[in-house]
Amino acid sequence: MLEFIRGLFKAEEKQSEPVKVAENSETEKYFHLWMSYFVDAYTDFVEGDEKKLPTVYSYLASGDIKVTVKAADAIARYMEKLDYVGICHLDDWFRQLTSMEWSIDWKGISPKDIRTKTRKDYLWVLRLGTFHPNGYFREKCVKELQYDKGSLIFIILRLNDWVPEVRRVASKACLEMPAIQYSEVIPCLLYLEKLRQRGIPNDAVIRDLEDKISDTAQNQTTLIDRTFVRTHGEIERRVAYRFFVSRKLVNKAETDNIISWEKNSQLQALLMTLLIQNYEVSTEELDTYINHKSLSVNYKALEVKYERLKDYWAGLENSLLSQSTRIRSYVSHILNQHTSIDIAAYYRERLETSNKKVCILGLGDNGTKEDVETLKPYLEASEEGIVKATLHAIGSLLREDGAEIYWRFLQDSREVVARQAYREIAAHDVRYGAEKIFNLLTETESELLKEKLTLMLLKEPVWDALPYRLMLYASEDEAIKSIIHPFKGRISTYSTMSAEHAEWIKSIMADEKYKIPKGLQDEILFSMKYSIK
Repeated sequence: MLEFIRGLFKAEEKQSEPVKVAENSETEKYFHLWMSYFVDAYTDFVEGDEKKLPTVYSYLASGDIKVTVKAADAIARYMEKLDYVGICHLDDWFRQLTSMEWSIDWKGISPKDIRTKTRKDYLWVLRLGTFHPNGYFREKCVKELQYDKGSLIFIILRLNDWVPEVRRVASKACLEMPAIQYSEVIPCLLYLEKLRQRGIPNDAVIRDLEDKISDTAQNQTTLIDRTFVRTHGEIERRVAYRFFVSRKLVNKAETDNIISWEKNSQLQALLMTLLIQNYEVSTEELDTYINHKSLSVNYKALEVKYERLKDYWAGLENSLLSQSTRIRSYVSHILNQHTSIDIAAYYRERLETSNKKVCILGLGDNGTKEDVETLKPYLEASEEGIVKATLHAIGSLLREDGAEIYWRFLQDSREVVARQAYREIAAHDVRYGAEKIFNLLTETESELLKEKLTLMLLKEPVWDALPYRLMLYASEDEAIKSIIHPFKGRISTYSTMSAEHAEWIKSIMADEKYKIPKGLQDEILFSMKYSIK
């Protein structure tokens, strides 16, 4: 144990925290000093500092039963709480942020020498050991865990280990693993997906594991039901859908049911793709999906039907009234390619129907500047959703030429409308001049408008806007401060200013009421030297 303690002191020296211990000190003195390090690390770790985990783990090699038991218990309690994301994160950082290699010869340490009171703690110690920076120790931990079914996910991650011998041991353990229990199916699929993302070389082992998962899944009466969809996370559902449908472990009707239960649009689109790839879906069935309540399903069905027909079909224009911008755009493309239908006219004719909002947006996407006059009356609508849609449509048609319209509605008391006006200003890079923005900013009581105007001020030419930005520096408004204060004063620009403008900036900085920090003033003065014409 004395050598272990000396190793710890060497590690401390490498961390620029030298511990001076006389060569002739007694072992007992070393022990107490070393123990004090453990107590500090252990306390920090159990109180939430996960960076102390490698330090706590290193004490498992101390040979002291009390320390080992305490460290193992803390490690087990930490590991038990980790989900898929937490384990993957730990796998990525545990080897990188540890100094265990410096102080201990882990090559010579056997996991069996790490004594704990319960097998549960011992298993968690070994599972974390599969992430250890020492390849020899990782290999030993994998060997110890190879017959423990609950540790399979940790062994799976080592199939992509950079040490060939660790990969070999992990592959052997996976190949010799007996039938996988159903409770392990989803966790295994998650970690197999993780390996695919990393480009795993162990294809034969992966196929064997997937075959075992299939064998287990085939014995289940129901693989995915409403409860599964409701209780499992998005990542888990994604890997389950991809695996079960692609292997036809759920049939066509069951897949259709899952589509109706699933609420996530991306997963609905995935299910539609898997359904079409793995089962026969007729054109008539595609028509049903085109009218499905899910917009993601609608789009995929439209896409597949067009890929098959390569032409217009009767009733396609009805999808121009979809709530989905992507669907309307896709259908417009098909109609423009294969028909002479006037899409803008289609929307104009339906402006006074229940599809008013969609038609306003559609006219904005397909009309011309002349259609702005048709749209302007809808800016006066009482429904904020209609006004918002009209602003967006006019923005699509006029772009920066709609500046005065956006300015008016930027000041609207309805937050939804004001935000949309700002989006049009930002999207089309509209500039109003620093003075105009500043004047409105100092007049308004709206916190939202203050925030947006301050952001707009930052988009104005830097020297033009700088006096106004400086005059806002002393503002007590949090929205303004959070935008203005990060400015450090260094300005890289080829633009110039007059001597009079420079003097104005200097006078503002000299005025104590604006509370401009000295460091910021110095940086600005330095930048100004090269910009005065």
